[in-house]
Amino acid sequence: MIQQNKAIKLSIILIFILSFAPIVASAAPFAYITNYGSNNVSVIDTSTNTVTANVTVGTEPYGVAVNPAGTRVYVANLASNDVSVINTSTNMVADTVTVGSKPYGVAVNPAGTHVYVSNYNSSNVSVINTSTNTVTANVTVGSKPFGVAVNPAGTHVYVSNEGSNNVSVINTSTNTVTDTVIVGTRPYAFGIFITPEGASDTTPPVPTDLQNTTGTDWVNFTWTVGDGIVTDGYNVSMNSGWDNTTNTFLNSTVGAGNWSNITVWSWNATGDGNMSVTNVSDNVQASAAPTGTTPPVPTDLQNTTGTDWVNFTWTVGDGIVTDGYNVSMNSGWDNTTNTFLNSTVGAGNWSNITVWSWNATGDGNMSVTNVSDNVQASAAPTGTTPPVPTDLQNTTGTDWVNFTWTVGDGIVTDGYNVSMNSGWDNTTNTFLNSTVGAGNWSNITVWSWNATGDGNMSATNVSDTVQAPAAILQRINITETSQTLNISESMTFNATGYDYTNAIYPSNITFTWYTTPSGIGTLNATTGSVVNFIALHAGRTEIYAVNGSISSNATDSVWITVNAITNTTEVSGGNATATSGDSTAIVNLTNSTVTGTINFTEMGDPVNSSVVNGSTTGLGTNVKLIKGVDVNVSKNITKALAIDTSGNSYVYIRIDYNQSQIDGLGIDEDTLHIYKFVNGTGWMELVQGNPTYCIANGRNTTADYIWVNVTNCSTFLLAGTPTAEPTPPRSSSGGGGGGGVGTSDEPENVEETVFLRIYLRAGDSSTYNFNNLVTSVEVTPTRTYGLLGAKMEVLYGQPGSITTDPPSGESYKYFNVFFARTSGSGDKFSSSVINFQVPESWFKENNIDPATVTLYRYNDDGWKPLTTTMTGQAGGNYQYSAPNPGFSTFVIMGQVEDSGTGEPVATPPDSGIVADSTPTPEATSTKGTPGFGILVGIMGILVAVYSRKK
Repeated sequence: MIQQNKAIKLSIILIFILSFAPIVASAAPFAYITNYGSNNVSVIDTSTNTVTANVTVGTEPYGVAVNPAGTRVYVANLASNDVSVINTSTNMVADTVTVGSKPYGVAVNPAGTHVYVSNYNSSNVSVINTSTNTVTANVTVGSKPFGVAVNPAGTHVYVSNEGSNNVSVINTSTNTVTDTVIVGTRPYAFGIFITPEGASDTTPPVPTDLQNTTGTDWVNFTWTVGDGIVTDGYNVSMNSGWDNTTNTFLNSTVGAGNWSNITVWSWNATGDGNMSVTNVSDNVQASAAPTGTTPPVPTDLQNTTGTDWVNFTWTVGDGIVTDGYNVSMNSGWDNTTNTFLNSTVGAGNWSNITVWSWNATGDGNMSVTNVSDNVQASAAPTGTTPPVPTDLQNTTGTDWVNFTWTVGDGIVTDGYNVSMNSGWDNTTNTFLNSTVGAGNWSNITVWSWNATGDGNMSATNVSDTVQAPAAILQRINITETSQTLNISESMTFNATGYDYTNAIYPSNITFTWYTTPSGIGTLNATTGSVVNFIALHAGRTEIYAVNGSISSNATDSVWITVNAITNTTEVSGGNATATSGDSTAIVNLTNSTVTGTINFTEMGDPVNSSVVNGSTTGLGTNVKLIKGVDVNVSKNITKALAIDTSGNSYVYIRIDYNQSQIDGLGIDEDTLHIYKFVNGTGWMELVQGNPTYCIANGRNTTADYIWVNVTNCSTFLLAGTPTAEPTPPRSSSGGGGGGGVGTSDEPENVEETVFLRIYLRAGDSSTYNFNNLVTSVEVTPTRTYGLLGAKMEVLYGQPGSITTDPPSGESYKYFNVFFARTSGSGDKFSSSVINFQVPESWFKENNIDPATVTLYRYNDDGWKPLTTTMTGQAGGNYQYSAPNPGFSTFVIMGQVEDSGTGEPVATPPDSGIVADSTPTPEATSTKGTPGFGILVGIMGILVAVYSRKK
């Protein structure tokens, strides 16, 4: 029976594709195929059957449709809950429109003005206006809508509802459901499933709603496109002339009181083109011209006065249009369109004005009469001594002081004589600025000036002396970049401080210098701006300068890699010992006749050697590198090692370390191992029991070295796993106190541990990237901590010390997050966010709804839910984010879905052209995974085809 269903559904899909094949034009058709698994759309030129482009769209693209003009392609993206709009001329995404949850179907109306998208999880249809690419309506339909199609007239949209076994009929003019049709079980109609009745008719609809607006000498018309097939333009007869346009408006200038007549036909360009059966028309008269051409007299002539000036304003009179004014002022004429005019006449003098209105009709005409006035400017004050300036104010910055003052009351102040910092400035401004340097003083004295006669200064002055603020250190830069040195070599580094204006901080600033981890070399001067680093041991160390709470490694990370000199030693009697730096290699062969050489080099950064070329494959995310060695022997020695399978011929490799190195990296000495680089495989941890890579191995934590016996030479590195600092008493509110990093009360319950240190600076957001169950933790500290450790522990189950069970639901994982030197109450962080991920397989295996995932935090009051947001999907995981008030024990919880039909799930088949586009759920699924049935080896292609002229 299942095979029969497959055949029936395959036949339906093939019939669908073949039945609509004739729609494709022969000019240059293209097919657009959504690729569900690769998140893109393939563009196929059907004339050559080749893919011409792959357009990246949203996540899990599904439904696709092309507008009638062939200019836009609309793609429904199932997982990113949006619609990608592709410009077909460029094959690029021109816009992205957010719609409901899990959009499957998409259809465009025949006019190309609206797109309809079925949102499976939201149980509604989003209506997109294509001119603005915005959602203008969300129409509630049946349960779990899937397919959607628009009738040829564009008046109704039909939606198949898989969850409610019916079809919703939407009226496109009101965007409301006007009917619901009961159909069979779980309808999945998809694509164009409406018979294209009248598809061969190319007669466009008659335009509607012909409207007009009129003015003194003009008539403007607008109309609306009719309902039906596409209208490509309009043939318009206006006032005995013709106009072919794609606009829905046309304007005419006919003269005052004259008539404008218009007749509008619709035009469809299919084939030879066709006009609408009938038209809309109108005959409209422009407004009549006003009688007479004499403008009204201006009104409301007003004035304002000052010491030596008079300014006038007036208002236009009531009547026919006033085009301007003829103004007589103080024996002069001025023609203006303004309703004001200003005059300067001198203190105590008079200003007279007369204003006529002007109308420009014909030869022009002036108003019958006018408005006029004669006004005296204010008299000059007696005396010539200006008032003293007042209200001397200042503002300051890192190296500057700016001053302002106010003019005093009295006779006119024409300017100011200013003494500033032993210099003079004559100005008419009421401000003066100075740059004096951080912490320096600026002094100012200001006199007023009146220019009458020979001029006169104010009787006294205002003055002040103000200090600029001291400079504030903002950042520290180190002039040398990251360096590679050999043992015994040295390098000088120089630190420079800058304030927030990016100016160099005073040269007498002192710095304290550090290297982390220590033990790689020494610093011969740990204060001042210059330090000399001498390399002593192979390894990598960061060098940085600190002043107060500011450290150079916050903005300028500088690393020193130290290598030892290569040692080449002859093998004699089957034996040889080579040393490089602190490490040793010994060749031990049972065949004493073998000779050759061994080349041995101790390296500070083996991962970035020419052999390894940056590969970290095989190293865990929490493994920390200490140093490494490169070992090469002659071919005859390699052959002798390979021939002796007894294990008595080998190369003994001993890598020494110093305690300060592993302490600086926070490494547990008991986790130290040697790793070997294997081409094509990556790094292999060398432990006894795998003779292919290691015959024997061991560690001496008293003498501080790790050793291995190997039969194949390569590049080796010494690394270990960071561990917690000394464990403080457990706080129920999370985290630790003092100088340590908290840890689990039950080590046997810890499945995985990641320990990180990063530099935390007050007010700056910083991220610990754990890259596992907890992808990262974002914190913003309230003060600068420097390098601060954080530990994340994945647990096997709920800690035994917690006796309260979390709320009902399904738990995925428990984990701890602890910080050094902070309490768990969150008072050391102004904000903190935990980002985590859950594999998709867990949701499917346990029938969990991903939208129900919540992160809970445990404290003294029990389990508290945190506001949890799903942020996306990547790498087979759902990703989430949750702000948290503190750090302690957490659990990830989800809720079991109600049993039912569920939603379609798109699964790639074993074969097929576009396998990522079609869902293939199991027919007997009890977890609610619907679909078209089991289509083995073949799937329907969701194809949108259109013709585009070359």
